Amino acid sequence: MVARFAGKLTQFDKMARVEARRHVGADGAVDYDLISRDGDKTIQKELINRFIGTEIDPHRLSGTDMAITPDNYKFKFKGTREEAGRSVDVFELHPKKKRIGLFKGEVWADTETGLNVHEAGTLVKSPSVFLKDVRFVRDYEIRDGYALPKNTTIYTKTRFWGMAELDVDYSDVAWDATPAASQTQSQN
Repeated sequence: MVARFAGKLTQFDKMARVEARRHVGADGAVDYDLISRDGDKTIQKELINRFIGTEIDPHRLSGTDMAITPDNYKFKFKGTREEAGRSVDVFELHPKKKRIGLFKGEVWADTETGLNVHEAGTLVKSPSVFLKDVRFVRDYEIRDGYALPKNTTIYTKTRFWGMAELDVDYSDVAWDATPAASQTQSQN
């Protein structure tokens, strides 16, 4: 898929944009190939590249450490509603531990498939000493039995630059069959 990043530091009225092809391997490993970039170099390096780095870091927490499961969260059912022509179950989430990657917030799951279509909240532990109050909104689209990222917006207070915002739009999803395992697919 193609990821289009738009970052800004509101206090300084500076912006930057980066476009990259995002590859997700069958093992969940993420990699990016740069397509284009423009705007403020500090935002490219300190905001956009750091976000990309958290996705491709081989030492990052495992998916099970951050997964939205009963092992990591307490769930409170808030009801069912219609969103974008789809019936969704709304759950309030409270992490069982204060750990990097976990958040307090809300998840909307498609009633028919059980796949997440929306997540929003505040991280319970900052991933960096330079960041405070990290809030996010992430929306997904359901396609071919998968919940694919559609948009992510992150708002955070930084210790040096004040308020920062990062918006990531995902498009042009393509599936590549891997020759080594005929039943395994990787997502671009």
